[in-house]
Amino acid sequence: MAKQIAARSQVTSPHKRDWPLAIIVLFFVFISGFTLSAQPARKTLYTSQDAKIDELKCSSKDKIFLPILPKKSIYGKVIEPEDVLRSAPPSNLASDADESRNLVGYSGPYYNVEELTGNVAVLERTLYNWPTNNWHVTGLLRNQTCMDIRVSSITAHLIGPSGKEVRIETATVPISDLRPGEPAPFDLSSPIPRENVERVEWQIGYATTTESPVRTFSFLVYQSRQITSSSYLLFGSIQNLGSSSARGTHIVAAWLDSSGRVRYVASPLIQLATGPLSRRNKINLVGNDFEDFVFSANDPLLASTLSQANVAIWGVAN
Repeated sequence: MAKQIAARSQVTSPHKRDWPLAIIVLFFVFISGFTLSAQPARKTLYTSQDAKIDELKCSSKDKIFLPILPKKSIYGKVIEPEDVLRSAPPSNLASDADESRNLVGYSGPYYNVEELTGNVAVLERTLYNWPTNNWHVTGLLRNQTCMDIRVSSITAHLIGPSGKEVRIETATVPISDLRPGEPAPFDLSSPIPRENVERVEWQIGYATTTESPVRTFSFLVYQSRQITSSSYLLFGSIQNLGSSSARGTHIVAAWLDSSGRVRYVASPLIQLATGPLSRRNKINLVGNDFEDFVFSANDPLLASTLSQANVAIWGVAN
């Protein structure tokens, strides 16, 4: 490149300038610049591999609060909120900001508004590598920006023992719209044998959004246990805390082991009050009303795994 620049500088020596050519070049540069500035702005797609993004980081004036539940719900159960709403860890709060909490629209761990670093990241400590022949990983990613975002994809670049990329796997996430500090589960697999993957480089596609879906839900879990030696049951209820109907209400669940790793991800069905056979993936949940939800598994190994895990639950309407 240096040789090309040097050669070009020799041709355009000050003693041999072609002024008409220079004027023509300047004219086209002006026209092209005007054309580019007239184009509509595109939404920027950020990835977890980008440099720190200043506009998505929290300033000292920003106050990001946890979505605390009201003290009471129509279930009649009193739900005590956190001591205070906060954007920084005051001394009277638990030191573990990743602890499990019952929040509006989410119940589980890793909802953390104290580590908003301006990016969206995979939480490495939540990754579970399945003991299957082929590569299979479940885990959580988290919105660590100060804005609501919409995740378009999560991509795993699988790197082999030689240091070369052997395959790229991409998937969507079941909860794509995330609030600041909120986690979301993912499930990625590949036909590549597990032993052929030495490490993984993660990339997350996302953009800021002002069209956040309804998240005004609370949850109660009545049962999460192994029913027989080969069956498991999750049974609970979801309540719409808002006054308006929430169209397309659905639930996503993730089961985490004692180490915080995501062992399984699924979408429980919502069971209507009309009977056990009236189960739907999505419903229109009337304001201040609630419905039951259920998930079952009929596999001995899976039933044992889920019964020993802690379940995290997301509710969303769109």
